[in-house]
Amino acid sequence: MTGDELWRLDLLTLAAGLRSGEITARAAVEAHLARIDAANPAVGAVTATQAVSALSAADAADRARASGVSLGALHGVPFTVKDNVDVEGAPTTAGVRVNVIPAERDAPEVALLRRAGAIPLARTNMPDFGLRMHTDSRLHGPTRNPWDATRTPGGSSGGEAVAVATGMSPLGVGNDLGGSLRLPAAWCGVAAIRPSNGRIPHTSNAGTPAMGGQLFGVAGPIARTVGGVRLALEAMTGVDARDPRATGAPPPLDEAPRRVALVLGPGDVDVDPAVAAAITRAGEALRDAGYEVEEVTPPGIDEAAARWALVVYAELRPHLDRLRALASPDALRYGDLTLALEPPAGIEEYIAAFQARLRLQRDWGAFLWRYPVVLGSVSTMLPFPVGYDIAGPHEAAAVRSSLRLTLATTFLGLPSVAVPAGTAEVGGRTLPIGVQVIAAAGADERALDAAEAIEARLGVPMPIDPK
Repeated sequence: MTGDELWRLDLLTLAAGLRSGEITARAAVEAHLARIDAANPAVGAVTATQAVSALSAADAADRARASGVSLGALHGVPFTVKDNVDVEGAPTTAGVRVNVIPAERDAPEVALLRRAGAIPLARTNMPDFGLRMHTDSRLHGPTRNPWDATRTPGGSSGGEAVAVATGMSPLGVGNDLGGSLRLPAAWCGVAAIRPSNGRIPHTSNAGTPAMGGQLFGVAGPIARTVGGVRLALEAMTGVDARDPRATGAPPPLDEAPRRVALVLGPGDVDVDPAVAAAITRAGEALRDAGYEVEEVTPPGIDEAAARWALVVYAELRPHLDRLRALASPDALRYGDLTLALEPPAGIEEYIAAFQARLRLQRDWGAFLWRYPVVLGSVSTMLPFPVGYDIAGPHEAAAVRSSLRLTLATTFLGLPSVAVPAGTAEVGGRTLPIGVQVIAAAGADERALDAAEAIEARLGVPMPIDPK
């Protein structure tokens, strides 16, 4: 198999070929390094490669397979890592020149992938400190959407989504505090999961997060297919002493009715007709797969999204002076515009938000008993033109409003899978549209099953060349 063929393989196919010996780890690493050289100048997704260490690890993996050593599920698979996740031997910059000293140890999520046999290949771009829903960093510049360079790839794991979409990486590691895995996946035509809290152990190179960061922030994989996301999630599931929140794999799921709540809105938010059509299309795919689908809205979406914003911005405000000294003008403008949407919260409002969280979790728990799967938008808008999010208060508010369902599920700690659900023609360009499939806490596999049913009927975008 030629190098040009290897980078086109999805994660499941590549991993199987590496385990069988049909593909060597060196060939896989070399193919993806060559693809980075060819595609990255047009999109700016990869910020640095680890070619020397990756090729050395690939040779060791090939020797291990030849000697009959038991192989991990991801033996020899190269993967990329967002630039706020520690990888041994590489700096973790978070998009700004804060830490240029190579990390001494892998973050837990990276260590688990290595244990499964995977090989770190490169680092990927993100907005300064993850502050924007568009990927443009002070240190590395912008990342462009490979479907249409005039539109955002999303953020903050935008570099990962673009790398996977263009075949530079079969697997990406990112994180999600407010849609940062699901949004770029949806806007670049790939799949991702925001797993249940505690499923994947992770640490923050920025220090110990505040309460909202502890409850809302998770690590997760991005891949071209839902099957690839599932395989990576299994490898990344575990425990690590550095993250006492990690619980590992949940117990087996009980049987549940194959019933889906389809959410076109939610609430009074404007929904792009192409996004509404994609949700409807995904709902029909689930009906074809034997699910019962009903248009019904879960409780408290607007309140949950608003409480998320109150907590996150209350925790952000004390750090503004440090951020202003390091972040780019565009990142700071976005921060100022979004902070203006959220009046400063006192301790009473902050406490009340967490009290409301438990009440809303109970309400959603009862709802998910009747409707074990929820299908809706990741964003109710298509990828916006570059610069839209910082054009003014109205635009910043529209971006946040479009993510209402995504922010609500983050606030509640629910697993959610972003999966492609077709495309739209806009201005002579084809844009991908992703939807999200949500399930109860601990029921990640239920969300993956439904997302896989959508994918089986609507197809998977092939790796694309930057437009």
